[in-house]
Amino acid sequence: MALGLLALQAGFVLMMVVYLISGLDDLLFDLLFFASKAARWFGGSSRYRVPSLEEMAENPEQPFALIFPAWQEAAVIRRALLNTISNIDYRNFHVFVGTYINDPETQREVEEVMRDHANVTQLIVPHRGPTCKADCLNWIVRGIRDYQAQHGIRFAGVILHDAEDVVDTLSLKLFNCLMPEWDLVQIPIISLERRWWDLVGGHYMDEFAEAHCKELHVREWFAGIVPGAGVGTGYTMRALDAAAAAAGGNCFSIDSLTEDYEFSFRIHQLGLKQTFVRFPIERMVPRRSFMHRKPRLVTQRDFITTREFFPHQFWASVRQKTRWVTGISLQGWKKFAWRGGWRVRYLYFRDRKALFTQQFMVLGYIVALGLLSLQVSSALYPDRYIFAPPFGDDSALWDLFYINVALFLNRLGHRCFWTACVYGWSQLPLILPRYLIANVVNYFAVTRATLRYLHHLRTSERIGWDKTAHSFPGEELLALYRRKLGDILIERGLVTKQQLDRGLASQAATGRPLGTAMVDNGELDEDALIDVLCDQLRLARAEAFDPYAVSLSLLRRLPEHCAKALSVFPIEENNIGKVVLACAVVPDRRGILELEGALGGTVEFRLARRAEVALALRHGYGRLKPANPWKVGFSRVGQELVEYRPLGELLIDMGAITYPDLLLAVSQAARSGKRVGEFLVAQGLIRPDQLEDALARQRVGENRAAQPSALGQPMMPDGLDRALADSLSSNV
Repeated sequence: MALGLLALQAGFVLMMVVYLISGLDDLLFDLLFFASKAARWFGGSSRYRVPSLEEMAENPEQPFALIFPAWQEAAVIRRALLNTISNIDYRNFHVFVGTYINDPETQREVEEVMRDHANVTQLIVPHRGPTCKADCLNWIVRGIRDYQAQHGIRFAGVILHDAEDVVDTLSLKLFNCLMPEWDLVQIPIISLERRWWDLVGGHYMDEFAEAHCKELHVREWFAGIVPGAGVGTGYTMRALDAAAAAAGGNCFSIDSLTEDYEFSFRIHQLGLKQTFVRFPIERMVPRRSFMHRKPRLVTQRDFITTREFFPHQFWASVRQKTRWVTGISLQGWKKFAWRGGWRVRYLYFRDRKALFTQQFMVLGYIVALGLLSLQVSSALYPDRYIFAPPFGDDSALWDLFYINVALFLNRLGHRCFWTACVYGWSQLPLILPRYLIANVVNYFAVTRATLRYLHHLRTSERIGWDKTAHSFPGEELLALYRRKLGDILIERGLVTKQQLDRGLASQAATGRPLGTAMVDNGELDEDALIDVLCDQLRLARAEAFDPYAVSLSLLRRLPEHCAKALSVFPIEENNIGKVVLACAVVPDRRGILELEGALGGTVEFRLARRAEVALALRHGYGRLKPANPWKVGFSRVGQELVEYRPLGELLIDMGAITYPDLLLAVSQAARSGKRVGEFLVAQGLIRPDQLEDALARQRVGENRAAQPSALGQPMMPDGLDRALADSLSSNV
């Protein structure tokens, strides 16, 4: 018994000393953070300036390459690629996916994406996998160099991602403003939110919130080094070429399981610049309240980041962190030893101390449980032997204990603060249990990494890619992190927050789409809205299409009632068999299926103004159905019924103006507040006598007996439906 008590006392002392060293290190890093903030606030250095949203929107787009190394990612890679391509607010980029020759399932998923997206290229590693992530990355970089040579371009940057990443819509715009001035740019990596009971998956929320809101800022400011996270990391081609030249061929070291971490230290030695950027934005997200069952949109402060799900199963988490500990602490130690200035050596110490502190964390749990059991035993059996306290009341070791408690509370306070900054204060009750779980996971990861590395040293066997299974979030969760139309309108300076609020209120009251509501309210120019929607939805604009040039066979394929119900107009059938449709609002999934069923094939949408679509529907389908004075709107001259025709149609029939010119004039006249005829004359598009002639024909119906040149082939009058009659009886 005395020997056991002595062991507890020795363990207690050793534990307190190790905790003190680690706690003082963390405290020093906290002080460095405050010093870095003070330097940025009072120093006024341009080093820390980030671009504004307006600068990001206006900056010309440089070409970027997004790379996804993939080994056995068939379950998630297609959804990840499609979400990235459709969601990112950037056009000038190309996606490169690295797969292995013995992974046909992943290859097939990538090929499915390539069929519909020309900016996706698959690069197949010619030997069997898995090797290591660095090997896959090296083959991708070689493929990028070949692609540059074949197409005569040079990418401004190469952005690393994993198959489970939710890529931020504005990330490439941010990289576009920072490269090539910076050779390495890292944006924050944040865990997607987990359920409260998922303590294993949830502990990543706390760790990454603190690391990517505080730690990386300090590392950049203190030593000029930003350890790459492997995702959301951008490298210039200059950095990749310099690293490859220094290493004799490969950019990334195949002797490291954390090639991104190692790469940062290597390019630091080459004198290349690195930065970590946490760019603040406001995001509109739905929130439910206890008072209202329906969710409402609220504005939440956020930043440009890459999000993903980290493992939520215990052993999967241990395997992932084993890879991190092996690469950073063990292989990094072998690679760099303690070379570098004192600032760099201090970062080495922080990265490697886990090899020792995690062992004493578990020792601390054992000692605490041992001392607690002694106290419980004394309380339950007071008549038996009473154990003396491990130390006297006046022992200096108690002072050491209280200092460690204070350092632990400081550590826990920082963890709470940064987690609340990212996820809100509702996470605070979960931070302590997740902190304890994290220590257990880290202990097993350090132990497993140490044993694997010792085995590697003994046998010289390569440490392989110890891959963890990835999961990709569902559509409901992805929708929260997609840029809303209102966010983009504010970012581009097209509307104010007050105008957006009025538009949202109008949307809620009328059920109209937000953009339509704001245009109708006069808060937003329709052409500006179309430009934004084209960027957001990855659609082209329908440029000056002429309904008189559309083939009659194509018009007959899409029934008029269907086209009018969905407000779409067929323009052409492209060379791959897709029918191109002009629309002001893209139909929902049900509407798309209806269109594809009617046309017997797939469709492609292009955006146009509502007036353009309405005019095209009237003029285009009017070619199939000649005007009938008994069915169409009419005027009475004496006792004779005469056909009423819009002014624009008369001008076209007279040869005074072309349809595209008329369409453009209608749009411009609406914005100027003038009548169409007055605007056409003022702009010199028609002569005053032509306007008078058309108005005279419109008044007396002089054209009623002539064959209308703009209406094409005649059909039975009974085929004219009421909707067409209504539209034809309105003036242009």
